[in-house]
Amino acid sequence: MGTGNSQYISTFTESWSNPNVVPSVLDKPKHDSLEGFESGRQERQRKASEEDLYWAKIPPNRRDYCADHLIELQRCRKLNYPFLSKCEHYKHDWDHCQNEDTILRMKEFERERRLLKRDERKRLSEEAAME
Repeated sequence: MGTGNSQYISTFTESWSNPNVVPSVLDKPKHDSLEGFESGRQERQRKASEEDLYWAKIPPNRRDYCADHLIELQRCRKLNYPFLSKCEHYKHDWDHCQNEDTILRMKEFERERRLLKRDERKRLSEEAAME
């Protein structure tokens, strides 16, 4: 349990002391997403179309990879209004998808951070070799 907090604190302090090795969450990744994967990676695709999201009145901040689960949850809630407990499995599916998405984004952030640190180490070793 303590390692999660220490990793957060070290990343936070590193962003102040050495900002070029901590990726910004607002910018696009600087490294190729296929770097290090010989057989490639499966690209993530949203299952719900933009039109489906519009007609389901999904707010823009919820239009992510789990929006199809949210559409099903809202549909179930509308059909079973007073008895919302009938929709618990849809809510569980949506929560699980949100959790998996968060984990995947954390892994991508960590991968980008490690690649930036590797680039920094290479740059420093090249500068040391030139001197």
